Amino acid sequence: MTKVRLAVLCAVFLCLQCVASADSTGSFDNQGGVLTAVQVDHSGTYQLTVTNSPLTSVSGVYGLNCGGSLGTTCSGGIGFKLPAVSLSAIDNVNGPPLVFLGSDFGSFTLKENGATVFTGYFTSATWTFTGNTSTNDYQWTLMGNITGTYKVGNMTETVNAALVQLTVSASSDPFTATGTKRIGISGGNTNLPGVVPESGTLVLFGTGLIGIVLAARRKYFSDIRA
Repeated sequence: MTKVRLAVLCAVFLCLQCVASADSTGSFDNQGGVLTAVQVDHSGTYQLTVTNSPLTSVSGVYGLNCGGSLGTTCSGGIGFKLPAVSLSAIDNVNGPPLVFLGSDFGSFTLKENGATVFTGYFTSATWTFTGNTSTNDYQWTLMGNITGTYKVGNMTETVNAALVQLTVSASSDPFTATGTKRIGISGGNTNLPGVVPESGTLVLFGTGLIGIVLAARRKYFSDIRA
């Protein structure tokens, strides 16, 4: 019977390896929509806010993949808010990056296929001017780390240090005192690490375990009869 137990342990180990190999990072690309500097209660401070930037492709997430080479249309988008700062800090043309540091600040939401896939908050973010004023190219890049709850199907996970990158651009500076405070989103990407096994992997887990156990059982009783 010891041999049977050993075979079962080996089967579990091998199948767990199969599931581990299904670990993936969900990649969510977005494009379009508007980033707006919204004044907070007439306080003179502004929040960088995105209501919805549509997703153009999703990969690495079983059941949600869309766009790209698949040729299907994604239905979701991202939205977020950052902490309120002065307008001059946002309008850092040719100046140093604006760095947000702290914990549990701002908010970030990602939706796809009619469901909220991720909801959380920024733990750090950097807003950098990356354009060229001499060619009327006003461009900024936002890079941030987020943490929160990632839900796909029946799986729920806490995700830490997920990465967000967003690029916005315009032909004039929107963040001056008389500017529109609005800028178009050229593109972005959100990477959410997590375990999202495909259904085929789970089937292999079950059938592989049963097959190995039955084979070990037959071998054990044939040895007894011999």
